[in-house]
Amino acid sequence: MANSTGSINTLVNGINQYTSGVDTAANGAAQLASKSDRLISGFKLLYDGTNQYTQGVSQVKAGTNTLVSNNASLNSGASQLSTALSSLNLQVPSLIDGVNQLATGTQILNGKSDKLLNGMTQLSSGSNKLATQLNSGANKVNSNIGTPNNAQMFASPTSLQHTSTSTVPNYGHALAPFAMATGLFIGVLIFTLEFPANRRHKTPRDAVKVLNEEFKRAVSVSLAMVVILNMIMILSGLKVDHIFDLFWVCLIYTLAQMAIMQFLTLIMGRLGTIIGLLLFVASIGGAGGMFPMQVTNSFFNAIHPFLPMSYAINGLRQAITGGLGNSYASINALVLLGVAVLFYLLFLLAASTLIKRDVLVTDTKEITQEI
Repeated sequence: MANSTGSINTLVNGINQYTSGVDTAANGAAQLASKSDRLISGFKLLYDGTNQYTQGVSQVKAGTNTLVSNNASLNSGASQLSTALSSLNLQVPSLIDGVNQLATGTQILNGKSDKLLNGMTQLSSGSNKLATQLNSGANKVNSNIGTPNNAQMFASPTSLQHTSTSTVPNYGHALAPFAMATGLFIGVLIFTLEFPANRRHKTPRDAVKVLNEEFKRAVSVSLAMVVILNMIMILSGLKVDHIFDLFWVCLIYTLAQMAIMQFLTLIMGRLGTIIGLLLFVASIGGAGGMFPMQVTNSFFNAIHPFLPMSYAINGLRQAITGGLGNSYASINALVLLGVAVLFYLLFLLAASTLIKRDVLVTDTKEITQEI
């Protein structure tokens, strides 16, 4: 017993500690029981949060898929945005320059504001003065006696004087230049159709002689056509201001058309007459004889300066009605003369070439049969 006294004390201490631990455990169990509701509420919040997290993950996944499917559009939009930003960046200097100009203009306007104000003041003063003078004039008019002369003065305060530089009696006189130029061209076409330049010469040896022969025929036929046409027109009632210019322009124009057609028939035979006929058709629309060139299409306006009939019509208008200047008919006649000289030179060159190649040779019997 004496020996077991220490052990009993140790056991008693242990029992006391155990009792104290049981009490602590009981207290903890009591606290756990009292806070179990909060623990359960926390677990519910954790559960709900987990569900929200799961739904958020699903939405993120769907958004990721949408982003992947729209990746091309996103890249295109990014490229467009980059291009727009580059363009905007290029326009920045212009914008800065415009702002600087605006600032400069504002400074100038600010500097001129005094003059502007002064001008407005003068304008206001002038308006008042005008109103005062008009009122005074109205009073003076009212004080005048209404005589027939005063009434006539108010009815016709100014007199007009009309001076005509040219007179066109009717539409026939206006259309006469086109009709005369057309008639002469048709005469040239008929003559060269019956007597093409490459069908008249037997064993020619000299191009100058060929040209001389064709030129003499052209002059004689042209002169005859011009005289007959002009006499018919004048006897039919055509009033001409400048007779000499009328015959001069007609003769030079006919020679120019003869030179063109003789050159074409020399190098192409009667096929050249077809080309001349196409030239005649183009001249009807492009020479400005029927309608002003301002209301004609672009094709005829383009070929108008290159058609001999254009200059013939202009010259004949001056010769018949006047009003375009005394030298206008001569200027157009000189242009036509230049055309005639050019094509007769081309005729001479072509005849020389054809003679060297022995092409310009036709049998006399064939000539007779052709005629």
